[in-house]
Amino acid sequence: MLSHSLSQMLAFDAFILNEDRHTNNILFLYDSVTKIWKLAPLFDHGLSLLSDIKDYPLNIPISILKRKVKAKPFSSAFSKQLALYQGDPFIKRNLLVQKLEEAPYHLNRAKDVVLSQLQERSLQRLIID
Repeated sequence: MLSHSLSQMLAFDAFILNEDRHTNNILFLYDSVTKIWKLAPLFDHGLSLLSDIKDYPLNIPISILKRKVKAKPFSSAFSKQLALYQGDPFIKRNLLVQKLEEAPYHLNRAKDVVLSQLQERSLQRLIID
């Protein structure tokens, strides 16, 4: 169960292009009653979706910028991390698009990056249509 959670986290990081996953933001919780370890809820996604405009300028197409993003901590390639995930799809395309459209504020480039990721062939096995 723990390996599934870890591989799903890495697959999600590939989807959101999270370049800031490191060992200080991977936490585990231990239930002393059941004696079971589980992955803590994910946090620290500040360097996702090409948000650092110093490294990913707004005037360069998303398709080009996505090639520059490096994964962490287990591999520098999101494709290698994505290959670890063998589970079922878990990203609900329709719900995600609906939430993007209903957002009460402008999502700037983040929305465009998510929509681009929804079209990526390598990520289709994560997506529920």
